[in-house]
Amino acid sequence: MPGPYPCEYCSEEFSSLDDIAEHLNEDHDIPRESIVLNYQSPSLPQSQGQSPQEPVPVQNQPPNQATENAIRPLLENPDDAEKLIETTFNKWNSAKEQGLKHQWRMVKVVGTLFGLVLLLSSFLTYTGVLQGSAYTLLLGTLIGYLLTFLEDYL
Repeated sequence: MPGPYPCEYCSEEFSSLDDIAEHLNEDHDIPRESIVLNYQSPSLPQSQGQSPQEPVPVQNQPPNQATENAIRPLLENPDDAEKLIETTFNKWNSAKEQGLKHQWRMVKVVGTLFGLVLLLSSFLTYTGVLQGSAYTLLLGTLIGYLLTFLEDYL
């Protein structure tokens, strides 16, 4: 395919795709495995009077270029990095506190519900309305649920 193929990182032009790939590898330290040269092929049916399009190479940026561009301003101005870390930590900490508040609210609701069921079934067993075996089954079910519920914390 005829050139010229311009380099996106410098002003040099090359006559073949192999030449520009070698240039990117040697002069810009881009590994050969990460160089992808795409080009537009001529469109298949051409209208009369139109010439086929020339191939246009598209070069990938080095793998760490985007990360480097994001980190460089933080390294140049440590105050901004400190503010970013502090803000991120504060937001993470407040989210964690909100999660703990929600967990305690759930523990209180479930504990109250279990307490009411246990007290009511104890009263019904004492008065003879509920048999002892049914009370034992209910008690075992509640204890099994509590152990399953607290499995992550034990």
